[in-house]
Amino acid sequence: MFLNQLSIAKRLACVLGLILSLSLLTSLFAVFKLQQMGEVTDAMLAVNLKTERAAADWLRNTTAGVQRAAAIAKSSDPSLVEYFAPATAAAISETNELQKYVESQMVTPEQKALNDKVSELRKGYLSAREEVNKLKKAGDPDGAAKAFAERFEPTARSYVAAVQEVATGQRAQLDAAAKRNDELRSQTSMLLVVCGLVSLLLGLVLSWYLSLSITRPLKLAEASARDIANLDLTGQAQASYSNDETGHLLRAIDQMRTVLQTALQQVRGVVDNISTASHQIASGNQDLSARTESAASSLQETASSMEELTSTVQHSADAATQASMLANSAAQVAQRGGDVVAQVVSTMDEINNSSKKISDIIGVIDSIAFQTNILALNAAVEAAPVQASKAAALLWWPAKCAAWRNAQPMLRARSRA
Repeated sequence: MFLNQLSIAKRLACVLGLILSLSLLTSLFAVFKLQQMGEVTDAMLAVNLKTERAAADWLRNTTAGVQRAAAIAKSSDPSLVEYFAPATAAAISETNELQKYVESQMVTPEQKALNDKVSELRKGYLSAREEVNKLKKAGDPDGAAKAFAERFEPTARSYVAAVQEVATGQRAQLDAAAKRNDELRSQTSMLLVVCGLVSLLLGLVLSWYLSLSITRPLKLAEASARDIANLDLTGQAQASYSNDETGHLLRAIDQMRTVLQTALQQVRGVVDNISTASHQIASGNQDLSARTESAASSLQETASSMEELTSTVQHSADAATQASMLANSAAQVAQRGGDVVAQVVSTMDEINNSSKKISDIIGVIDSIAFQTNILALNAAVEAAPVQASKAAALLWWPAKCAAWRNAQPMLRARSRA
């Protein structure tokens, strides 16, 4: 809706302005109706009531004139004509003014026709009354009575009836104006009540919509913020947002949720990579441990072989020592006597044969020592790069030294041979 595109301040201003405008329109309508009703009342008082009173006074003067004329005609005293003359003249003058005013207010064709009728009847009425007065002044009471009965009385009756009709018409107009005034007042009151109810209903609807347009987004924002506080980031962003403060708030919350989702996905990826790397490191550690155990086992086997080789070399060295001692003894024996030369030669041949055997043995031992050095070097090469432990590095040097010590007697024995 249009109001959703406005800020809360502008929305409040629009709604309050609309409500105030409705109140102003209702007040202006009430003033207009009151003014209209006042005009009707003024017209009723200034025109209808005045005309009705003028018609009533006209009827009153006419009735009084008829009564005076009847009194003059039926009385035997001729001085009554002179007695009633001032009142009659004043009544005629007043009636003329009243008739003119009433005629000015009679505008419809029916009213104009009635006015013409009344004017003709008044002329006849005045003429008959003047005739009665003249006969009375002339001292002819019988003629006056006859003129009164035959001409004045019928004419006066018709004239009074016509004036009564005029007065009745004006009274009817006054009653109609009063009725219109009452109807206008009732209509004005009803319209004011209806306008007030419509304004109230529209104000309630606009207030409800205004409060709903403000509280609903705030409730959504509160729910989204509570979900984010509870680490629930499964909510989805809205397709569209309003341009007010609540729309900006919802957009900011959805952007925050999106950023948190992205950050958590990145963290999850990093954690998965760390877990994979941890598994690989654990597997490598297990493999390294196995290889270290294998290297340690090989070193133990090499140490056992080196001990056996050391024992063998020791026996060979003892045998070489004994052979050397025998050679020395043989030389001494050869020096002592020539007679035992042949025996010595034979013995030397045997010694020579033994020396050859010893040389073969020394070669075998040398080969074994060389292989032992190679095994020790291989064990050191495998143990040192992986840095499994300092024990492997420590075993490398004693093994090499032992191999070198085992090789020394063999070298000495070879040199002696």
